[in-house]
Order: sequence, then structure tokens, then C-alpha cells
Amino acid sequence: MKAQKKPIIRKTEPAKEIPVVQENESAEENSILEAAHIIDRNFRKDMVRFTGPMDVPAFSRAYFDAIVHLAWSPGTQFRMMLERMEFFTDLFAIKSGMSPPVLDRRFRDPQWNDWPFSMYKDLFIRFEKHMESRFKDIRGVSEHSNLLIQFLTHQITAMMNPLNFPVTNPEVIRTTLEQGGQNIVKGMQNLIDTLTTHGGELVVRHSRDDYHEVGKTLATTPGKVVFRNRLIELIQYAPVTDKVCGTPILLVPAWINKYYILDLSPHNSMVRYLTEQGFTVFIISWKNVDGSFRDDGIDTYVKNGLVEAIAEIRQITGSDGVHLTGYCMGAILCSIAAAFLRSQEDTSVKTLSCFASQLDFSDAGDLRSFIDESQITFLKDLMEEKGYLAKSNMMQTYSLLRPRDLYWNFLIDEFFLGKDPFNLDFLFWNDDGTRMPMRLHIDILERLYLEDQLTEGKFRMDDGRSIDLRNIDMDLYSVGTLKDHIAPWKSVYRIPHFVSSPIKFVLASSGHIAGIIVPPGSKGHYHTDGLLGHGPEHWLATAHMHEGSWWPDWAAWMKERSQPETNKLPWPPAKGRDLGAAPGTYVTEK
Repeated sequence: MKAQKKPIIRKTEPAKEIPVVQENESAEENSILEAAHIIDRNFRKDMVRFTGPMDVPAFSRAYFDAIVHLAWSPGTQFRMMLERMEFFTDLFAIKSGMSPPVLDRRFRDPQWNDWPFSMYKDLFIRFEKHMESRFKDIRGVSEHSNLLIQFLTHQITAMMNPLNFPVTNPEVIRTTLEQGGQNIVKGMQNLIDTLTTHGGELVVRHSRDDYHEVGKTLATTPGKVVFRNRLIELIQYAPVTDKVCGTPILLVPAWINKYYILDLSPHNSMVRYLTEQGFTVFIISWKNVDGSFRDDGIDTYVKNGLVEAIAEIRQITGSDGVHLTGYCMGAILCSIAAAFLRSQEDTSVKTLSCFASQLDFSDAGDLRSFIDESQITFLKDLMEEKGYLAKSNMMQTYSLLRPRDLYWNFLIDEFFLGKDPFNLDFLFWNDDGTRMPMRLHIDILERLYLEDQLTEGKFRMDDGRSIDLRNIDMDLYSVGTLKDHIAPWKSVYRIPHFVSSPIKFVLASSGHIAGIIVPPGSKGHYHTDGLLGHGPEHWLATAHMHEGSWWPDWAAWMKERSQPETNKLPWPPAKGRDLGAAPGTYVTEK
């Protein structure tokens, strides 16, 4: 009997105790892991004041990749040694005056041709060339590592430019002598004002707050807010013609800046132009979010933003649909919304127009330097506490894409020369940034840019429904810009590869903003009617060039696809629809 009882005790006791021990150990491990993650997040967030929006581990990994491959490439080491010898020979030639002068458009002041400034310029140009070629053509280094190395090298060389130092910049020296140092005094006042305004953070201003007032000098096209929810204000603009096109237009700007890029000054307002052409125009003004929007992602912006706006427009106008038009990130959202609605057998989107926007993110322009797993984790840590990305972080990121044009030039003018920023409407808009919800920002970077889920058919809404771009079958008008560094035109050109729509592709001159905000009478040109299907270069070679603005071509294209003209809607809107005058309240939130 004893022999039978003994094994029973041994089997039952461990069965009761082991799970308790494992559960306690697991809870302890999880608490330690969470504590470690909290420490990591706080450390990385605090380091931003020193590193800016750049993720140190990502860039360190890129250099490690290059250095390790270089160590195993003796031939490349020998080539680099010869390049260094050539570099030092050039330096000796410059110092001894035997080197011919180097022309560079950055050094426009005539005194750059005089000694010693000519020496500073020539030394820098050769140093810049040497630095930028230093880690090139090392076999085996990943494309992304090369991209990060080139990006950081560009930041270093841009910083070391002799234009950026008072004692090596002839214009600063000359101005200081002419003004008796008053420019330096004014520059110090500007610096103190900037640090005071931005809580001790050095932010280079591109404009001044007193240059413009939204609703008074910018965004002045008459209109009314006719719908509002927690995410958007929908603005309807007053008709200026007795007859209007039967299909209204919904303009969807990006949420990174305020909506009035499409309604700047009266002379370059796309909204005003469209109303003058006989269209009923609506626009979305996005909420400048706070921490309560932390979990709002693409799904929320599509459904509570675009889908609700389209439903309200149909109810207000009695139309069966809209010309859906998006700019930059707004166009990406429009594409997702159009595919989503078509999957529901909803034909509310009659045409789709996409400006300076891509669907294929394999070539994401200069933004590729900020997109990998390490840097997305860094951004998550940065946003974890507040639930959004601060506008200063976004402004820093875009300034780093063009450090000479968007950072150092303004720093020299404001702090060394004592100049006020240029009074230009689009620069004022550029500084009037917004906050971005954490979930939305990660959705964009991780799901679209990094994983390219849209074009690979892997993108899902929150309810699990798939977004199939092939459902986009309405007529599509796509505009790329020749010098766009954010949405390269050759990537924009590839939109027809992923949709079912008949498409008209237009290539405008200039860049991401100047190529889109180009009212009739502006300088510039655009190409149309090239042969699609044989690559972007072949399209451009076979396209027809037109002088001026592409806006009239786009307006005519929409009119051909609109319902017959009708009488204009009663104005102002009915009392229940009048929620206040444009530009509304969301756009003024800081």
C-alpha cells in the first residue's frame, strides 16, 4: 500500500506548484522588461536636444557596415589612399595659388574671388568633394547604409561651409564694417527672441508671425464652415458664377501643414481660381491634434475625414458624387478612400486628382534617409509620452532635407546679417506647422513607406478589410513636378501600374510646392500626352510641352467629366449649416 501512495504524492505536488512559480517569474520578467523600455524611451527622448531628429544607432550601423566592408577590400583602400594623395596635392596647389578658381553658384558675392576668401572657397569645395566620395563604391555595403552615409556627410559639409562663419563670410564682414556692428546686435536680438519664443530651442524661422494673418491676408476666399467633427472642418466656398458645374470638388490637403496652401494669397489661390471657373468647391481643414488623438490612424482619417466629408457634400449639393482631389499626403488618403468606397460599391468619387503624390514608396525621395526599423522605433519613443509628433520635429526633418536652402541660409541672414526673414506667403505657411498623431505617423512611415503595403496588396483597414488599388477605376489626373525631392516624379509616374483608371499624367516644372501652386500667368511650363507604358524617360521624350500653368488644363478635364451645369446653390448656407466664416477655427489652432 505504501508503494502505491508514494508516486501519487510526487505527481500531484509539482503539478500545483510549477505554474505558480512560472507565472511569478513571467510577471517579474515582464515588469523588468517594461522598466527597461521606459528607461530606453526616456533616454532617447532626452537625447533629441543634442541629435535632432536623427537616430544615432541607425547612422552608426550604416558607418559600421561601410567600415567592415572597407576592411575586407584592400583594392578599395588603395584607391582611397590615391584619392587622399590627390586631395592633399590639391590643397597644396590652392595654398600656393597654383590652382585655378572653382565656380560654384553658392558663392555669388564677388569678394569670393578675392584672397583669402577665394582660398576658403576652393578649400571647402575640394574638401566637400573628397568627403562625399569617401565611402562611395565600397562593394557589399547596403543601399540604405550608403543613403544614410551620404545624408550625414551632406549635413556635415553643409555645416562646414565658410558661408556659415562670420570670419570667413565676406558679406558678413563687409556688412559689419558698413553698419558698425549693428547687424550683429540685431542678430543677437533675433537669437534671443527665437530662444525665448521656442523655449530655449534654436529654430530657424523662414517667416515672421506678424507678416500675415490667416483669414485677413491669407485664406481670404469667402466661404463658410458647413460641417465639423473632432477631426475636420469642411469649408464650402461662395459661388461667383450664376451657373456651376454639376459635380462639386473636394480638396484634401496634407495634415502636416495647414490647408491654406491651396488658398494662399488672392493671386495664387487654387480655391479662388476654381470658384471663378464655375465649380462648387469644398476643402478639408484638419484639426491640429493633441494627445487625445494618439490612436487615430489612416483608418480614422479616411472614414471620419474623407468619407464623412463626401457624404455631407452630397447632402448639401444634391450631387451624386465629387471630384476628389488630394495634394501630397492628402492624395494618398484620397487614393485609399477611393479604393475603400469602390469596394463598398459606392460610386461617390467621380474623378480622382493626385498632386505631387506617389503610391509606390520604393523610391520615396529624400525621405528615405529617415525610414528604417531603427528610426521608426526612435520616433515611437519620441512620441510615446505626448501621443503626437511636435511640429518642430517635423520642421527640422524637412529642413535637413535641404540644409543649405532651408536652414543655413536663413540662419546667416537672421543671426549674422541681422536681416528679417523674407515676407513670402508660402514661407509663412511653411512655418505654420501642425502636430501629427502617433498612430497616423507610424502608419504612414511603417505600413506605407517601409513595407509598401499599398502596392503589395497587404494594406488593411482596422476592421480587416483589404484596400485593393485596382478598385480605383474612375478617371485619374496625376501631376508630378520635375524637381520634387519628396515625391520624385518618376515614382509619381508609376501610379498607372497599380490602378485600373484611365489616367492623364502631367509633369510640371519646378518643385513640390512651386510646381503645384502655379496660377495662370506664372512662369514655368508643363508636359502632357506622352506615351505611357514605356517608362518615365520615354514618356517625357514623347510628351508635348506647354508654357504657363497646368490649372486650365485640369479645370477643362474636370468639366468634361462633370454633370451638366446647374444654378448655383443658395448663399449663404442655411442657418443649420452655417457654422462660421472661413477659414474656420481649426486652422488657427497653434
